Amino acid sequence: MSGVPSGGTMAWPEASPGIASAYNRFLVANIAFRRVHQLQYGARPRVESGNHKATRVALLETLADAISWTSE
Repeated sequence: MSGVPSGGTMAWPEASPGIASAYNRFLVANIAFRRVHQLQYGARPRVESGNHKATRVALLETLADAISWTSE
C-alpha cells in the first residue's frame, strides 16, 4: 500500500511548542507549500534532509519551527 494506515489518514508528526499554539493543519500545509517552492528554487534546507523530497523537508521544517512566518 502507500504507507497510509488502515484508518485512511496519514499521521502528522508532532509539532514543536512554537507552532503548537497555532496548530492548524491548513495553516501548516499552507506554510509548508510555500516553503516547498523556496526549496525547489534553491533554498537550503534548515533540517536534515537526507533523501527526502522537498515536500517532506518543508513539512519537517514547518513542524520543527525551523522557519519563520507571519500571518497576514
